[in-house]
Formats: sequence, structure tokens, C-alpha cells
Amino acid sequence: MSKVSIREHAIPKIFIESENDFNSADHEIKKLCSINAPLRILITYTDKELLKEPGIGAYEKLRKWQSIVMSHHELNEDFFGVLGVVMARKVGDEIIFQACAFRNSGDLLRPLSVLASRNVG
Repeated sequence: MSKVSIREHAIPKIFIESENDFNSADHEIKKLCSINAPLRILITYTDKELLKEPGIGAYEKLRKWQSIVMSHHELNEDFFGVLGVVMARKVGDEIIFQACAFRNSGDLLRPLSVLASRNVG
């Protein structure tokens, strides 16, 4: 997940943060935005239902994180890369993994969608 420079230093290309509590992951998003890298990823867990209606449930938090990305883009002309969010949620005996991604501008690159689901029961 890094590339070696001509001076033989390993330069990370992907940064990953994790937070067990979806509701307190704002800090991790801010940390990821402070790093210039082609790919930054937050992996988290939520018990909130991820409804399709923006502004409801977990979508409200995703909109806040999108706003943080937009703010970094507005004030840092060198801000680049993609910020991805991977969320796990347990429903009964199933774990559902969903993800979305934001461009450096904060615009959606990939809308929230299901990556995978696994039965754990």
C-alpha cells in the first residue's frame, strides 16, 4: 500500500482509519482529510438503519462527512484523492457491508450501496 520513491522511501498510497462507533467517527474523517493521498478509507460499524432517504438515520452523518470533505477541498487547492467509507451493520444473523466514496471535491463518486452480506448465525 505504498510506493518506493527514487530516494528509497516508502510513501503510503492508502490510509485506513477505523472506528467502532459510527456516531463518533467525525474525528477519523477529519484525520483522513488532513492527509493527502490517492485513497483514504474509514471502516466503521453502525446499528442505524441505512435508509435510502438522505437526511434520515445514517445518511445524516454521511452528509456531515461529505461537508467536511468539501470544506477541505475549498481551502486546500492541493487536496486530492478519494475518501471511501465502509460501514458494517448487523441485522439478525446477517452482517451487511455498505460503502460510499467521495471525490476530493466532496461530490459522490460512488453512492451508498451494498458491497457484501454474510450470514453469521
